Amino acid sequence: MKVNEDDIRQVAQVSKLALTEDEVKYMMEDLQASFQYVADKLSALDTEHVCDMDQVTTNKNVFRDDVCKDSLEREEILRNASEKENGYFKVPKVMEGN
Repeated sequence: MKVNEDDIRQVAQVSKLALTEDEVKYMMEDLQASFQYVADKLSALDTEHVCDMDQVTTNKNVFRDDVCKDSLEREEILRNASEKENGYFKVPKVMEGN
């Protein structure tokens, strides 16, 4: 993987970092060296007898079945509400509407 100056500038912008041109070049070289180190270490591994995997687990589906069941009563749910109105939570308005 190659890292260029635009990559560093984009990450710096998202991270709200102000980098000088020298810092951009230093970061690019440092990150590229880190990636190269990891790539070299991975390339040195003997994977000849390692089977390809498309899953890291044998679990097929870890989700529960979607079934209808009784839920909590409305009064119980609203018991600790700081504000309620007509059987619903009352929350501050966050957007102006028509």
